Order: sequence, then C-alpha cells, then structure tokens
Amino acid sequence: MKKKWLAIGIILLLIGIALVPIRQADTPTTFSEDELIVIVKTDKHNYQIGEPVEISIYVQNREDDDITIVFPTTKVADYSVDHYLWSAGKFFLQIIIYFTISSGGQKLLFHDHWKQISNDGNQVPSGTYGISGWMAQSLNYPAVYAELVYINIGTENQPPAKPTITGPAKGKVGVATQYNFTTTDPDNDEVYYFVDWGDQTNTSWIGPYQSGELITKSHTWSQRGSYTIKAKTKDTAGIESDWKAFPITMPYKSPQFPLLEWLLERFPNAFPILRYLLEFYH
Repeated sequence: MKKKWLAIGIILLLIGIALVPIRQADTPTTFSEDELIVIVKTDKHNYQIGEPVEISIYVQNREDDDITIVFPTTKVADYSVDHYLWSAGKFFLQIIIYFTISSGGQKLLFHDHWKQISNDGNQVPSGTYGISGWMAQSLNYPAVYAELVYINIGTENQPPAKPTITGPAKGKVGVATQYNFTTTDPDNDEVYYFVDWGDQTNTSWIGPYQSGELITKSHTWSQRGSYTIKAKTKDTAGIESDWKAFPITMPYKSPQFPLLEWLLERFPNAFPILRYLLEFYH
C-alpha cells in the first residue's frame, strides 16, 4: 500500500512539474510602471578580510492595491558581487512559489551571508565592492533590479568630504533665510550634518541622508551683525569631516516701509543718504 501511494505521489509531482512553464532567462529589465522596488541591505559598510557579509533583499509594493507575485521556481531573488554570483551552480525546483504584498508593504525575499569567496573558490582581495541584487523574473513581472550597495573589505573607512554651503551672503533680521548643504562620502555611506548658525544655536546632528543628496535648511537671525555658518558631516561609522565656513551678514530688518525697500532693491546705487538713515535707525 505504501508503495502504491509513493508511486501516486511521484506521478503527481511529475505532473506538477510538467505544468510549470519553462522559466525564461533573467534580463536586466526594470519594470516600466514602477509598481515594485527592490532594496538591498547589508548589516554594515566595512568588513575585515574573511568576515561574512550579511545581505538581505526586499521587495516593496508601491501600488495602491495588493499584488501577488508568482514565480515558476524556488529562485525568487539573486545577487552578485564582483566575480561572485549567488545562483551560479545551484539547482532550483520547478515549483510554483507565490506571495501577496499589501499596498505600501514590504517583504523579505532573500537573506544570505556572503563569505567573501568568489565563484572560483578564492578569497576576494581588499577593496570597495558593489552588491547588485534583484528579484528574479516571475510569471507576471520581469526581473526588478535594486540600486547598487557598496561595501569596503579590508580597507579603512574614509570620512565624508567637507560639506558645500550655498545661499545668500546677506539676509534680513527676523526673516528666515535658506541655505543648501551637500557632501559626498568616498565609501558611499549615508551622512549626517551638523550646522552651527554662528549665533550660539545649531541643528545638532541631522540625518541620515544619501551621499551627494542636497539638503536645505533655514534659519532666522534675531540681531544685525556678521555671522559665520559652519557645517560638518559624519558617516554612519561616526567618522567626521572637517568644518566648512560660510560668512554672512544680517544688515537689515524686515521692511517697515515696503515701498522704500522696493526702491532700494530696484536701484542699489541710488539714494545713499536714505539708505544710510534706514540702516542707522534699524
């Protein structure tokens, strides 16, 4: 009797495999309607030689409705690092795999510990590596690729570059003034900013932000005078950049006489006596 049921089970399995469509080869295609986004995460950015790299791949539903993804095999995700491809030489069962992701939801597709070994079995040399991860091609979606994530192996973490500050060199007392800040990190780490407004106030550490991302902050000075805006950055490992200084002046208060203020701005070289008197009485 047991042999009979075993034979029936094998027959049903073979029928199921035969009904599964043959999987097409993965192609580097990004889904055009941007319904899905794939995210690669590592446990940190800097590793010693031989230290396992923890890699997780998530898929996020950006649609207003729930979606179901159907895979023709047990391979739902893959990743590569330099000369290493996770799926190389592996066998995947021809079994239907599917799951549903709610609107705005996120699902862990894959989790692995890369041992810093290439597909030929050798330890990779020290350096900076980009991890490329993707959701495998399914029956109802093409392969969806994540942005590269960079890690350092056997190299020292480098501090972010000194930030760049842009904005007006002059402002008005009592009026919020906007300034832009940006920096890049050589290790592509996320960065934090600390801005000292020069009037005994600061932002404390704010972030994290992406390397190269432009951020805008505003500040209001309460007194006339000359100030120096200073900013520095740090990466996720806490390594700080040097300070960047940006001198400014706050010579005017917000206009009490809008028409006169308009005339002074419209004709910057005219009315020197009137300009002097306005500044004096401010």
